[in-house]
Amino acid sequence: MEGDPGGAASAGERERGTIILTPDQRVRVFVSSTIEELAAERAAARRAIEGVRLSPILFELGARPYPPRSLYRAYLEQSHVFVGIYWQRYGWVAPGMDVSGLEDEYLLAGAKPKLVYVKRPALEREERLAELLDRVRADDEVSYKTFSGAEELERLVADDLAQLLSESFMIRPVAESSRPKLALPADASTFVGRAGELAELCALLERDDVRLVTVTGSGGIGKTRLALRAAAQVTSAFDEGAVFVSLASLRDAALVPAAIGAAVGLRDTSPESTLEALRDDLADRSLLLVVDNFEHLLTAATLIPELLSGAPRVKVLATSREALRVRAEHEFPVPPLAPAAGVRLFAERAGAVRHGFHVDDDNAETVARICSRLEGVPLAIELAAARSRLLPPEALLERLDRRLDVLVGGARDLPERQRTLRATITWSYDLLDEEERQVFGCFAVFVGSFSLAAAEAVGAAVASSELLDLVASLVDKSLLRVETTAGEPRFRMLELIGEFARERLDERDETERVGERHALYYRDLSAAVGTGVRGQDQLRWLQLLSPQGDGDNLRAAIAWFLRHYRLDELADVAWALWLPAWIGGRLEEGRLIARAALASERELSARSRARLLAVAGLFDFWKGEKAEADVMLHEALDIGRSLGDEEVLALATLGASIVVDPLEGEGRAEHLAQEALELYRRLDDRWGEAAARNIMASIYVRQGRLEGNGQLFEEALSSAIAVGDAHLAVMAEVCLAAYLLDRGDVDGAAMLLASSVRRQRSIRLMYSMLYLLDGAARLARHRGNDELATLLLGAASRQRQSMGAWDWGNRFGRRDRLIEDLRTTLTPPVFTETFEKGAALGYSGALDAATRATEATGAT
Repeated sequence: MEGDPGGAASAGERERGTIILTPDQRVRVFVSSTIEELAAERAAARRAIEGVRLSPILFELGARPYPPRSLYRAYLEQSHVFVGIYWQRYGWVAPGMDVSGLEDEYLLAGAKPKLVYVKRPALEREERLAELLDRVRADDEVSYKTFSGAEELERLVADDLAQLLSESFMIRPVAESSRPKLALPADASTFVGRAGELAELCALLERDDVRLVTVTGSGGIGKTRLALRAAAQVTSAFDEGAVFVSLASLRDAALVPAAIGAAVGLRDTSPESTLEALRDDLADRSLLLVVDNFEHLLTAATLIPELLSGAPRVKVLATSREALRVRAEHEFPVPPLAPAAGVRLFAERAGAVRHGFHVDDDNAETVARICSRLEGVPLAIELAAARSRLLPPEALLERLDRRLDVLVGGARDLPERQRTLRATITWSYDLLDEEERQVFGCFAVFVGSFSLAAAEAVGAAVASSELLDLVASLVDKSLLRVETTAGEPRFRMLELIGEFARERLDERDETERVGERHALYYRDLSAAVGTGVRGQDQLRWLQLLSPQGDGDNLRAAIAWFLRHYRLDELADVAWALWLPAWIGGRLEEGRLIARAALASERELSARSRARLLAVAGLFDFWKGEKAEADVMLHEALDIGRSLGDEEVLALATLGASIVVDPLEGEGRAEHLAQEALELYRRLDDRWGEAAARNIMASIYVRQGRLEGNGQLFEEALSSAIAVGDAHLAVMAEVCLAAYLLDRGDVDGAAMLLASSVRRQRSIRLMYSMLYLLDGAARLARHRGNDELATLLLGAASRQRQSMGAWDWGNRFGRRDRLIEDLRTTLTPPVFTETFEKGAALGYSGALDAATRATEATGAT
């Protein structure tokens, strides 16, 4: 049993935020590593820790009358700093665990300061350790360094701990509710000529009475860069920092809440519920929203003050070519660059493409005239400077004057500065060779950012040269931007340049052909996501669907297939993406895609129709449309049998097993779930087998059939862990916890639910969150904490409403009976107040409540 270890703060002390220390207590540093391969390094770390008069906490220093996990968990809870030392081995994965003790220690460290050291070289590093280190390296809150031997490590640890102490490190309890800092996009270039504007904008954002600032100005004036730099400077004023929301790729104002929700980590579903869910999620959060490119979606601007009114610790920094014109808005217009700043910007960008270039007495006046001719617009100056690779300033000015005089005259309906910028883009385009122009046009089809693989799929057909060289050339000419990420680089066109590229693509009559290559690439990517999300690397594949990944381009591909009535390919995408849509709680999105294809009168193959019916049936059921789901799934079964398509049969049978439970009874449901399990076995589909076992376990829990089914619940969990599916693992842990509670093993149930909480924190799983909150409520009830149980039921109710998910878990009135018991115990007024308090919790707040339920005290 893993109780509250001796020496830890009491619940009362944690609530007051104060710990009274005895004189002998020192800052405790927990050291995590594999013991055998890093024995010398562990000794070095110990010497370094003791050398700065701190207390090293190592596994081998303690007595061992306890299970290993109980011991290192107790040690971690009483430590203040986490030191991780890694080399080649990932460590042993104990029975019932899905991670090694090494990774478990890192996860349990939570929000403690983390110092991570990785030994080099690592010629035989195990794959799971490499994956862990990739995640660690991407965490901005972790200090990550490499070392070659014990002596170097000892020096690094001593220096880093001394630095940590010098920054006024204070002993305080770590709040499990603290959220990780949100991240802003990296700025790949320096910031030139906006010091005054930056200081003024930061001062505005720091005022208590300012909640919404809109940075306005013409295209290319530098609104986004200024906003990002200001956000980076004021981010420390917000608990979670700042997050960037790009609206450039959106064409429907109704999707703005979903875009903001996705950026802040809310995986909501139906359009009609997203705004409410977002409002609830932001209510108790502290962050800065940087909402970029609002000008074409101004009808959605009214939602900003609506969000802010219910989120007192949230501020919004928007960019737009015009003000939003909503209450409480502070407009911040961005002027052109001052002449001297324009010259500095030109010099920097020209120096980047032409080694040795600098502004001197001979060319200063010419460069100044170039910047003046371009009216101090940063983007225009960057585009012109990129041509310094070939042209000296005098020749550049001569050609620029000649080209602008011709080009500006053709666009008299635009403001002067906008005409100048557009003319500069045209001039830059005209200087591309034919192959570069074709590739430039192809890239206009992308929505938001794209990977090099996507660029190759779309642009290779028109490129005889190495595509990477062409991409690099467009980056050099400032027609394409590179976005720095933790993995491979991604590319993006600024919106104004993208608009220009789309016009060139239309002029060439290539829009349809390039659009088809784009759609086919993302069809293939969706198949890879659908397969990958069923394995150990689930988080990475789910992240591909985010706005920062390929989510917007996948949606664009779906729209292309639907618009061109390519319904068989659309069916392939829907079939591939139903699982990640379910995991992420995007029930309405998956449902609408399948229904739109089925509603078309165009030709659809029998196989595609069966797939779409199976997917639509599942989503209809999860949305509560039980009768419609039953019809669709049974039609999918009929078609699947006629075609001999066992993949369709397996999924449709699995779906039918959960649909018939409320319609036809427990015997039929169990029979169909067992039939689905046999189909997946024939297909040698281990993920399908795990899913079938979990659905069967869920059916038994909902029917209250716990006695005698322990083996099934254990098999459901072990199979989910074996395939690496965190979503299924949470469902299985909750079911097994229900079984253990029924047998009186409260501590065993608590350990399982605590594991579920950690999974939910590592991968934001929406649908399985409903299972966890219900299970945690029952645990709290068993431990006699009725208020906490009620709080959790309220949180589950709101999450269910936000997701638009049907309450399948209340089969046979299990939850209704629990609610009535709690209402009687607490009295109706107290119950109602506590339930509503739970409903007001966001995702992380609900997880914090679930954590309290898994602790021995379960303090409310």
